[in-house]
Amino acid sequence: MKRLEMIKEARNLLLPREVWMDRGFQLIVLGACLVGVGIFVSIAFYLFWQGWDKLSISFLINSASGAGALGGIRYQIIGTLILIATAMILVTPVACAIAITLVTVGKRGRMGRLCLSLLHILNTTPSILFGVIGFVVFVRLLNLQKSWLSGGVILALMMLPTVAYALIARLKTIPLGYIETSQALGFDSDKIVETIYLPYGWGGLLTGLVMGLARA
Repeated sequence: MKRLEMIKEARNLLLPREVWMDRGFQLIVLGACLVGVGIFVSIAFYLFWQGWDKLSISFLINSASGAGALGGIRYQIIGTLILIATAMILVTPVACAIAITLVTVGKRGRMGRLCLSLLHILNTTPSILFGVIGFVVFVRLLNLQKSWLSGGVILALMMLPTVAYALIARLKTIPLGYIETSQALGFDSDKIVETIYLPYGWGGLLTGLVMGLARA
């Protein structure tokens, strides 16, 4: 209640011109949001309206034919699920290790600075470059051809910065009293990670996985 009263008092101190500018900016932001949501809803409604009569169980369970012009999307669905599962399995332990290292050791050590630099590099790398590098390394050099493992590794690398950042932000919210209490009880570093960091970081890990898939 006190905070709301302070905000109201601060607004009352604003000049009429500043008040109108503030309201105008709010209207602009609201309008931009409505336009974006409206475009998305319009496209979704159009696709749903045009494709409703084509959607059926056979379309979901049959394989494609005629270079994708006929048939269903069974293998596309299976392939997508395999890629997502592979990427999640690969990125989870790496992201947890990086996040816990940066939170516990911090940026002071050489390993912490190296992990942080690699995260920044991966986060700023365009998606098309991941695809080109994956094609050169896995298809040309390692001769793996087109496989779910190659796609899963590339997808995991694209997801890694987002998952690690989300997990770091979550772990930084752990109350310091939890760590101090565990240390007072004689827990070593491994036990602290097992009993405090990992259980507390599940929410950040799930958030990072979802956001990482959306980014990739």
